[in-house]
Amino acid sequence: MIEEKAISDEEFQTLVDLVYREAGIMLQQKRDLVNARLATIEPTHKLKNNKSILKNPTKSMS
Repeated sequence: MIEEKAISDEEFQTLVDLVYREAGIMLQQKRDLVNARLATIEPTHKLKNNKSILKNPTKSMS
């Protein structure tokens, strides 16, 4: 049976850094774990508006 153990945010961030380093991926700016958790998804209405412009370019010009 596998025992589950919670790790702290700091330990998790260290693990993420090690994985990126081993994979050869260097990130210039990474969001820290707290900001990643608080990140919100952009509303999709912008995408819908752009899609409607592509379908009806003449309507968007007027």
